[in-house]
Amino acid sequence: MRGIHMKKIVCLTLVLAALTLILCGCGFNYEKEDLTKYIKVAEHSSVKYEELVELYNEYREQISETNKNGYFKIQNGCTVDFKIKAEVVEEAADSVSYTRYEPWSRDGDDYVKGYEYGRYEANVAFDTALAYDVENVTDSEGEERSVQLGKEYSFTLNVPQTYEEESIAGKKIRFTVSIVKILPGISDDAIYEMLTSFYNACGDDKETIEDGDWVVMSFKGRIDGYLFKGGSADNYEVKIGAGYLFEELDRAMLGHKKGEKFTANVTFPENYSDEELAGKEAAFEIEVKNVYNADYTVRNNTEFESEWELKEAMRVLNFAKSIMLDRVVSDSEVIEYPKNLLTQYEKHYKDEVANMVAAYVNNGYTEEQAKNALYGAGGADAYITNSAKADIKEALVAYSIKKEYNIDYTEQEYQENLNGLRVYYYYYYNTTYTNAQIEAMYTKDILKTQFIYRKCADVLFEKMTVDGMPEIPQKAE
Repeated sequence: MRGIHMKKIVCLTLVLAALTLILCGCGFNYEKEDLTKYIKVAEHSSVKYEELVELYNEYREQISETNKNGYFKIQNGCTVDFKIKAEVVEEAADSVSYTRYEPWSRDGDDYVKGYEYGRYEANVAFDTALAYDVENVTDSEGEERSVQLGKEYSFTLNVPQTYEEESIAGKKIRFTVSIVKILPGISDDAIYEMLTSFYNACGDDKETIEDGDWVVMSFKGRIDGYLFKGGSADNYEVKIGAGYLFEELDRAMLGHKKGEKFTANVTFPENYSDEELAGKEAAFEIEVKNVYNADYTVRNNTEFESEWELKEAMRVLNFAKSIMLDRVVSDSEVIEYPKNLLTQYEKHYKDEVANMVAAYVNNGYTEEQAKNALYGAGGADAYITNSAKADIKEALVAYSIKKEYNIDYTEQEYQENLNGLRVYYYYYYNTTYTNAQIEAMYTKDILKTQFIYRKCADVLFEKMTVDGMPEIPQKAE
């Protein structure tokens, strides 16, 4: 298990590419031995929530530093530092000019720091263009951006005619962004079950449409009394104030209620994407099927002010599930390493070192150069001893937790975990293995012990008291 913790946290799944040898046998029976002779397990009955937040942010800083020369994806949960230049776009018949707009430009030493992506409703269009490869924020198509630190990219935004600053109201603004730093976050996918359980417990319906609400509606649009192409839909879902509808129709939705039927008489904007509709007057017959708002539900059922804050807490808790057992291992004290285990582990690492050195020698290194390149000043011997001891410590703590909480692990669970690992390899590495092939690569003992370690980690977190943790309602299973 040594050496894979970072990947476990990042992917929140098993990664066994660097899995080391953990044996249930070797003459040592974890289930029957008195493990207190070998390990003093650190206290693990409680932890402070603020400490988990600190650990989560330390992890994010570490990932950011490790990957600073690589590519990032900006997504919910990220915090971003960036330089930005804003320019008003003036388009003539045969030319385009750009005039710097100072109030929105921060491309000097006072660049934007600690920007919490996805947090603010008013910035949803800007955030979309920050993370997706679009030319204009109204574009619906666009792949996720692969962002490199210091590499500029640009996009445009159309300022609403009703914007309070008259000098740019109705104008097009070009933003040029250069990312300085990204702190990644646990993805929304990883907290999906927790978030779904919260909404199943609390619901999210409301009555009256306000900015930021999601609305499910059916509508028929007519121009000069006739239905027009693309002007009708059933159970169409939009977010008010987020650019899903053109501005006049979007504003016409405000104040109406769930179940209400009404007609909105509006005019398509002159610069509407469909030229056949641009500038035309239209009447939309609308039925509001449902109104819901995540922030509204969160405020009514938790101490958080927004769904973004709720998600951040869930990210911290999800992270904690992945690292609490690792933390207990770190704080625990080995009394004695079982000699037969130590011999077996050291043999494994000696074999590993020999194979790695041989691979380097085949590529033109001398044996000494290979060892220096692979193991540095500490040398291969130190690597062998330290790695063996680290793995034994992890195994001893995991089985101690398993005994303490009477954690059962069945053959059915093993097969489910194995299937999950097979799917993981296919999804992330586009590599197809059978279960038998995976077992042949790692052995069943290795796999089973790793799966048990992760189950113990989950149970440990469930049993722990998290002091100061905000209450988050969850639907009982």
